[in-house]
Amino acid sequence: MHGISGFLKEAFRVLRVGGYYIALYSEDPVTCDILPLSDLRRFALAADLYAGHEPFITAAKEVGFSVINTKTLEGTKAKKRITIFRRM
Repeated sequence: MHGISGFLKEAFRVLRVGGYYIALYSEDPVTCDILPLSDLRRFALAADLYAGHEPFITAAKEVGFSVINTKTLEGTKAKKRITIFRRM
């Protein structure tokens, strides 16, 4: 598999119709303060890497997943997000 889109396509492929995929991930990509988030996002989008919550949701929908629920987890050091996808 190559990139986020390849991962999502494979997850979609192996699930039965009506199956769920639950993802736990950081709201934003981790930069380790090496470069600005905006630069990392631009690079990640071009390289098909994780670029943040919104691009991840968009990529999942393009593959065919429906978003059932998404929630930011409280009390985590870095913003964490949990999202439930369903193969329709």
